[in-house]
Amino acid sequence: FLKISVRISLVSLFLLLCQGTLFAVFFIKKTNDFRDEHLRENIIAMRKAMENRSAALARSIGLSVGQAAAEYDFTLLSDLIAEVVTNDQEMTYCLVMDQKRHVLAHPDTSKLGIRLDDAMARRVSNQLWPVFPKTFPAKQSLEVYFLEEKDSTENTKLLEATLPVYTGDKLWGVLRCGYTMHFLNSKIIQEYLRWDKHIHAMKAFFITAMPFFSSAMLFTVFFLTMLIKQPLQRAFGNLIVEIHRVRMKIRMIKKQETKETHEQLLLEITPDTNMLRHGDAVLNLRIHNKSGAVAQRVGLHIEEVEDISWVSTNFVLPGQMRGHSSAELRLDFHIDQIGRYVINGTLTALDLNERSYKWPVNFVLHVDEKGKPYQLTEKQYYVVGPRLNSDFLFVGRKQLIRDIRLLCQDPTNKEALLIIGLRRMGKSSLLEKIHRDGINERIIPLLIDLQGKASQHAFLQTVAEAMATELDCVPPVCVPPALEQSNPGPSFEQFLRSLKPQLADRYFLLMIDEANFFARREYGELPHLLRSLMQAPDVPLLLLFCGTYELRQGARDYDSILYNTTRTKNVSYFNATESAEVLTRPVQDFLEYDPQALQLAFQLTHGHPLLLQALGDQLIQSFNDTVLAGKERSDYVTYGDMEQAGKQLSRKENPAFGNYWEDADIAQQKVLVVMASSLDETSRKRGSLEYLLAQAAELHIPLERKEGFKALDHLTQEEQLTYADGGYSFMVALYRRWILWYYPPERFRESL
Repeated sequence: FLKISVRISLVSLFLLLCQGTLFAVFFIKKTNDFRDEHLRENIIAMRKAMENRSAALARSIGLSVGQAAAEYDFTLLSDLIAEVVTNDQEMTYCLVMDQKRHVLAHPDTSKLGIRLDDAMARRVSNQLWPVFPKTFPAKQSLEVYFLEEKDSTENTKLLEATLPVYTGDKLWGVLRCGYTMHFLNSKIIQEYLRWDKHIHAMKAFFITAMPFFSSAMLFTVFFLTMLIKQPLQRAFGNLIVEIHRVRMKIRMIKKQETKETHEQLLLEITPDTNMLRHGDAVLNLRIHNKSGAVAQRVGLHIEEVEDISWVSTNFVLPGQMRGHSSAELRLDFHIDQIGRYVINGTLTALDLNERSYKWPVNFVLHVDEKGKPYQLTEKQYYVVGPRLNSDFLFVGRKQLIRDIRLLCQDPTNKEALLIIGLRRMGKSSLLEKIHRDGINERIIPLLIDLQGKASQHAFLQTVAEAMATELDCVPPVCVPPALEQSNPGPSFEQFLRSLKPQLADRYFLLMIDEANFFARREYGELPHLLRSLMQAPDVPLLLLFCGTYELRQGARDYDSILYNTTRTKNVSYFNATESAEVLTRPVQDFLEYDPQALQLAFQLTHGHPLLLQALGDQLIQSFNDTVLAGKERSDYVTYGDMEQAGKQLSRKENPAFGNYWEDADIAQQKVLVVMASSLDETSRKRGSLEYLLAQAAELHIPLERKEGFKALDHLTQEEQLTYADGGYSFMVALYRRWILWYYPPERFRESL
């Protein structure tokens, strides 16, 4: 017991001595820091006081020098300066010189008229003389300028106060008074010595007190150790056990994370039938685990439905569900009325990492009625790809169209419009809508697709013919144009001006679709011609450019046709209501959508027009395949139907996703692959830059912090990603699935 106590006492004493030594070192260091800060403040204050005193004296001398110079009393001037130098022990010299550095006044009269060539004199004539006011500033006091001369140790040894001198209102010379810094530096050295003396005394105190402190602490520690030895042993034992337990838990977590795939838990539920008889009924539901993860604590909650009496609305599946397995759940209930019932609920589960998941459940029950079966069709209800040429299929954009009409309300303003957005976002359909409906009675819209016009002549000829068509040009009132092949610009402008009588006070609105091609093809003088026509007040032409976010950079470039001449509007994603309308309007007499299915469609696409059309088209293809396989199904689109359509769509070639991927540079593709494989749509929807860099390292995808941030910022500005709560996430969930399917990390690494 005594040996253990002595050992513990010695160890404790050693630790206390180390702590005391560290405290002494820390205290002395902080004292040194305080000394340095205190001396720095004192030096600044003393230096400022010396400059203020020097400036006041220089202004007083300068006033007297100016009066003496005005009376040409140079003897009085030299005597005055000599008296000042004699009475001020810090002043080493004082003189007056002109712009050419000739001495005009000096305490030593033998130096009058000589030309000074020292460094300070040259600095005054070269640097300060040009900034002196050439006439006396009557409404403000003269400014005193200071110059410094340093020694070999870069310390200031001389401070010169410089003041312009005027005779009457005219600049006559400059007063130079030099002050030695010897006295100030002596005071500073004295302060340093005084503080060093205090610090040495503190060090001596700590060194002297340490043995007495050590003896007292040794006795105290030994005594306390005798009292608390057993509690300490128990505490240390418990601590070791707890550390071991935590280490084992961390090791298990790391092992699970190592084994864990990026596949998330996914359950689906389907009824064995949707045709029932009224009265007491039993419905067997089949739960499918579509993922490879293990599901546990699987539960189902069914919402109350009028005319249906459930034995229970909450059901629990016992045990676990292995990956890619199925299980049955029995629902007992009573139905009194014949009819069609929509059943809604929520399916919940946990994975082995205790992460929770939930999925909406909805299906239709037909009680003593056959229901409306799905009819095979060959009609193309949804338009995937081409621009919409029908008002019936056009959805939303009302506010954007209203804004464009307001901007065109005064055509004399001549400000061009810039419509930008992601590819396949419906920009061309918007222009078609404006072309069909018009703007107002003073605007004649023309729509030209630049993608199909490979030359300046082809573009201008198409525009001119469109103008002639709109005005029903008939010779000799209006002659349809035949522009010169090599230089069509002048003849086009001449033709346009010739239309002014027929236009009266009307204007053409030339809407140029796919305007990105201005930067990709050689159109000669066409951009400059359009810019000059756009800015000319007497030319009846307004311009609207439409393209991707690439145009926004063009609007910032000085040499661009768009620089400082455009008003920008964005074509972005639909909201939830507009997204539902895109899906339901074309098939309002053919399919019926469950509200939860429409909500899922919005979650998968974030309201992307083309993807919504593609989802609807995929649903019809799947329903047709079911009927062609000899199976029956209803025309009611459930949540499960929409989830399956999203899965199929993410594994097919997609024009929108293909464009986004091809337009991305290698750094942006790295970021997209890392995000697609590291994030999901449930438990980890977004990740910070630091998280994504760490995931990139684990996936062996080289990604520097700077290029990662630049790529994330670019993709966020283009609305492919969104930033919130300190993290980045995909704007469109289907795009993440598509990247993960076509470019998994192991395949993407082969392209690097």
